[in-house]
Amino acid sequence: MNKKMLLAGLVGTLFATSASAETFYFAYQGLLNKDTGVFNPIAQINGFFVASDLNQDGSFSKNELDYFNVGFTPEGGSGWGVGNSCGSAPYENWCLDDFSYSNSNGLRLEASVSISVEDHGWGASIDTGKSYNHYSHGEGRPYVDVTYLWTPETTFQVGLTPIPAPIPEPATWAMLGVGLSGLMLAGRRRR
Repeated sequence: MNKKMLLAGLVGTLFATSASAETFYFAYQGLLNKDTGVFNPIAQINGFFVASDLNQDGSFSKNELDYFNVGFTPEGGSGWGVGNSCGSAPYENWCLDDFSYSNSNGLRLEASVSISVEDHGWGASIDTGKSYNHYSHGEGRPYVDVTYLWTPETTFQVGLTPIPAPIPEPATWAMLGVGLSGLMLAGRRRR
């Protein structure tokens, strides 16, 4: 009888303290290019994180994070991510300095990654609420270093499903139409 009670208590404790990992998708939209001073309303930093609410308090801290991935659109790229620590491997360094998420306080993410092989390199860093930076260089390619800043117009979304990419403004579609029309006219003139 005591063995059964002990086993039942142990199983009950395991179920009460266990928390399953959840995946949250996020997006920050509308960023200011630091170099040009131009605000881009469709520039989007998006990604996801996987975390378990171990203490069942409705928020997630760095020690409850399993993994995150972050990327920038419309610049492209597959995104980058790390677990809940800092580390290095040959040609690669990564660090998660800070992480937290709650419905009331939003997402706090400060992290960086860099990869360098001979004369090729790539890196990125994020400090939510402040800036996102990415750079790359390599043989035959120019050095690119771009920083985007948060503004009061920057919006934040989070959910359990992926956040769709932003839809271009009507002026963007108009410029595309004018460009295609110009190409058609140039092609007709050559005939």
